[in-house]
Amino acid sequence: PDDAAAMVPSLLKIGDEWWMWYTGVKFSALGHQNIHLCLAKSSDGIHWDKYPGNPVLTDDFSDGSPRSVTSRCYVRRDDGVFRLWYSFGKPDYRIFYAESLDGVHWERSPIAPVLGPSPRPAWDDVMVEYPEVDIVDGVFRLWFCGNGFGSVGYAEGCPQTGVRISVRSGDTQTPGEEW
Repeated sequence: PDDAAAMVPSLLKIGDEWWMWYTGVKFSALGHQNIHLCLAKSSDGIHWDKYPGNPVLTDDFSDGSPRSVTSRCYVRRDDGVFRLWYSFGKPDYRIFYAESLDGVHWERSPIAPVLGPSPRPAWDDVMVEYPEVDIVDGVFRLWFCGNGFGSVGYAEGCPQTGVRISVRSGDTQTPGEEW
């Protein structure tokens, strides 16, 4: 899946291992250009073993497009959940999001994209790509590039959904106000 190129890594230390998600490029016999995300692991940060099931996140070309780009990811691990922001271009770039419990099998967010271009005219009105993310006091801070890849923008947001579960047991069959 990366016989034409392997580039732009995002690395995390998981236990005693280094994990690297990187952009892999493959050209198909039909001339399709598939750019997708692959995974490699290392115990010393120098010698790497590629995950045999690569790519870990890709497009299926079901729409007949000759080119698909799933690239330039940023990975975090928070509370045991891998969070992945990535650039998806078909044809113009947008920033998408996926989560995983094992860092290999990803579930794409139903909100797609999580960041799109600004209304015209703007420096990022055609594309947004190359995310970097930080979380401070529950606020997601995202840096990204716009048109032409050279300018850096900033966006922030908070999760819009959440669940709070409270459990109480007692000797009554009907819940009261304190439940």
